Amino acid sequence: MAFLLIRITGVEKRRLYRWLYLEVILVLFTGILGTGHHYYWIGTPAYWLTIGAVFSAFEPIPILLMVIDALRDMRHRGREPVNRVAWYWLGGSAILHFFGAGIYGFAQTLPQINKWTHGTHITATHGHFAFFGAFAMLVLGAIYYIVPKMKGSPAIKETRGKWAFWLMTGGLLVMIVAWTIAGIVQVYLWRIIGLDFMTVKLHYVSFWMFFVWFFGLVAFLPGVLVFLWDFFSIKSGNTNSGNPHHT
Repeated sequence: MAFLLIRITGVEKRRLYRWLYLEVILVLFTGILGTGHHYYWIGTPAYWLTIGAVFSAFEPIPILLMVIDALRDMRHRGREPVNRVAWYWLGGSAILHFFGAGIYGFAQTLPQINKWTHGTHITATHGHFAFFGAFAMLVLGAIYYIVPKMKGSPAIKETRGKWAFWLMTGGLLVMIVAWTIAGIVQVYLWRIIGLDFMTVKLHYVSFWMFFVWFFGLVAFLPGVLVFLWDFFSIKSGNTNSGNPHHT
């Protein structure tokens, strides 16, 4: 993230290094301890209930602050990102990482809540939300920056790239809303009220899961197809200004 932000926004390295150092510290100290929220119900000592709950939500914070700092620096200097589509994906990665891993994660990480939500659609919602923000969007941002340069081609056309971004991001967010509702219904009726698991799944949760699949196909999948169309449209260009035939 730091490398791409420096290349795309022109922000000074020293501004981002402080967030990078903070992220390394959090990975070494809170990231490792934060995995304790996976240990709640497998017979490990009770102190993991506190350690896992407190530390697991801290990791996304420096990433978000890094992007905000780069944005403030660009505005201060009156600059625009050299690759706006890649900037969209990087900014989206920081925001969805923060909400998917940080907010959604912490909301169900507290052991008093996790004992009801563990292994339900709430868990799956958090997993998909966090993974797309933390990893998929970051990789897509890297692709939009690196691949045109590898092929010596001008930047990818912004129109298709932005359509891919909004379709995939919008589709995922609607899926997350539907999935969250499905999870809440499942937790309440199955874990709290005590109805049969299959009864809840077939008669109460399936309605909301339909919308998860529907928006996955209608919104998210077209975004993937637009991205693939955009990706394979990149043609090799002039990679050596001194030799126009070298491609």
